[in-house]
Amino acid sequence: MYEVKEINLDTLRSIETNGDIKQTVFKTKEWLTFLEKNGKGKSVVLQITEGNETLAFFVGMVFKQFGIKIMGSPFEGWATCNMGFCARETVDRLSLIEIVKKYVFNNLKCLYMEIVDVHISCESLKNFKYHNIPQSTYVLNINRPDEELFKSFKSNCQRLIRQFERRGAAISQVKPTIEFANEYYDQLIDVFEKQNLKPNYNRKKVIDLISAFQDNPEGLLCLKVCDPNGKCIATSIFPGLNDTCYFWGGASYREYQNYRPNEYMFWYAIKYWRDRGATAMDMVGLREYKKKFSPDLVVYPRIIISKYRFLITVRNGAKKAIQFFRKIRGA
Repeated sequence: MYEVKEINLDTLRSIETNGDIKQTVFKTKEWLTFLEKNGKGKSVVLQITEGNETLAFFVGMVFKQFGIKIMGSPFEGWATCNMGFCARETVDRLSLIEIVKKYVFNNLKCLYMEIVDVHISCESLKNFKYHNIPQSTYVLNINRPDEELFKSFKSNCQRLIRQFERRGAAISQVKPTIEFANEYYDQLIDVFEKQNLKPNYNRKKVIDLISAFQDNPEGLLCLKVCDPNGKCIATSIFPGLNDTCYFWGGASYREYQNYRPNEYMFWYAIKYWRDRGATAMDMVGLREYKKKFSPDLVVYPRIIISKYRFLITVRNGAKKAIQFFRKIRGA
């Protein structure tokens, strides 16, 4: 018989070092601290056991929207790719959803929940009774030697990386500091201004992310590129843990693009995380410029569970409204 109980965030430390139960960076104490700092809600970690054996942990955030209590694991707009379960490879995660749903609805009094777990496939949900929305991203296999990786990139990507190495700019790994967060956001503003737009998240989100990792920075790679005079011209953030790293964001000043910093930051991050055991880089999304690295297209579901069906309609309507107002704001 399955049992579910809430545990505190400090217990996540023991999960990170458990070789049988794999964890992504989005299910660490640091990432949940970031989401709490950014006002996304209250962290919830559920331990699922059968007898004396721990099968899995479920990670999410409880918050209120329009007076409705919601479980997000994660929720859209959190700059968090996936959450869901930390589980043994032999555990059927799909079978755990109903158990978690009952606890979330009955004990936490939520009326609605979303789960994105990349280990649950769209194919496995064909006969599943809950609504799901396919999510797409590009994922690059980085478990290869430098030469093989480099040759897999498109020719224009290879050329830009070589140009960076010749043109005199310097790349460095830096600590996650508030100064770095502000440099990143200043450059991000410049990126969006090029398209007559404004960033779709505020400066506070970057500061909250950086500050959450200041005491334990191993899960967050912060990169900085300076021109030959020492001016910071580009920055990027690549979180990671265990076998997967992610591209969270990158920015650079337009007037310094001749140094080709953007592709080289990816190249640096790929090698950095591969050398620390990662086998894949999730490039997060389907932007056209990411194709030059020759990634694979990966599709996985966002599972939506609602106590009342009309809440799904409300959710979809709210999403369309947000997208509309973002376009208006950027016009």
